[in-house]
Amino acid sequence: DYVYYWSLSTAWDISSASYVGAKSFTAPHNTMRGPFWKPDGTKFFAIDPTYDSVYAYTPSTAWDITSINASSYSTSALLDVSPISEGAARGQFWSNDGTKFYYVGATLDQVSMWNVSAWDVTGITGAPDDTLSISSFETAPYTICFSENGKHMYIGGAVGDGVDQLTRT
Repeated sequence: DYVYYWSLSTAWDISSASYVGAKSFTAPHNTMRGPFWKPDGTKFFAIDPTYDSVYAYTPSTAWDITSINASSYSTSALLDVSPISEGAARGQFWSNDGTKFYYVGATLDQVSMWNVSAWDVTGITGAPDDTLSISSFETAPYTICFSENGKHMYIGGAVGDGVDQLTRT
């Protein structure tokens, strides 16, 4: 339940990484999954599969995980209750403008999507606005990501062949 923070002296080059620090999210999380940053670094999101909720944190300094107050957050509705019924939430992704929230879980083996007010986890409630079954190729999804233009969706999981790419036509 820690997030570790490295700085890269060369963009996208992990060999240029230097360790900066870590942040504990032991409270309120029992287990943390699916970390996600808002593109400008002013919000940090995490999923707790034990409590099946999405949490949003606001760092006092953009992109600085150590500046987050772990006891100050907003949270979504429970994802494991009807009509959502996902008891093992794992990964999340937000559209560039924050108005679409996507997540994958290992109970339903599907991508679920909600239309929300920009970057607002409290809008993740009730039945999803859309779903896509991925059970034919991944039955234990852990992560979801989209290409910058939204044409490709990537699903990473523990079963199947690793990372799967879906292309929108």
